[in-house]
Amino acid sequence: MKKTLLIGIAALLVLLCFGGVSAEKVAELAVYQLSSPDMTDITDAEVLSGEAGVQDVKSFSFESEITESLPSRTFQFTVPSGVYNSIQVDMKFYQVDGEWSDLRLKLVDSNNRVLAQDDGPWLPFTENGERHVQYDQRLQEGDIYRVVVEKVSLVGDTEFDGTIKLQT
Repeated sequence: MKKTLLIGIAALLVLLCFGGVSAEKVAELAVYQLSSPDMTDITDAEVLSGEAGVQDVKSFSFESEITESLPSRTFQFTVPSGVYNSIQVDMKFYQVDGEWSDLRLKLVDSNNRVLAQDDGPWLPFTENGERHVQYDQRLQEGDIYRVVVEKVSLVGDTEFDGTIKLQT
């Protein structure tokens, strides 16, 4: 009994490790689209000044829909003037007929390098329709970044929205 349990745990760990590597390789291939019809430039920003001790934040909003015919959406933004030390992206997507789709959220630089990625929960029954990524690095004015939302699996056309925050 104990030996069977140990073999089962080892098999599960192997499956989880190789599954994670496979998903990462697929994600890297999917982002190498230089110019695509699914890209949207984000230019409207809202500046939120904090109180003493609170960071200043520049905020961009995005929203769209993932479908079988349009399985990814890309939102491009340029770092505005100012000093920013991190990018935080929060995304929410919604159930379709009471079921969850599975979406991936990535932050990509202008060289198509994935800086941060959220594939969602390992266990599907813990899905809450949220994805979050953060990149803590000093940002240069004029640098271009992209937020990529990709289909992993769909139960139907899935709407999503989110916020990109540049923080001082």
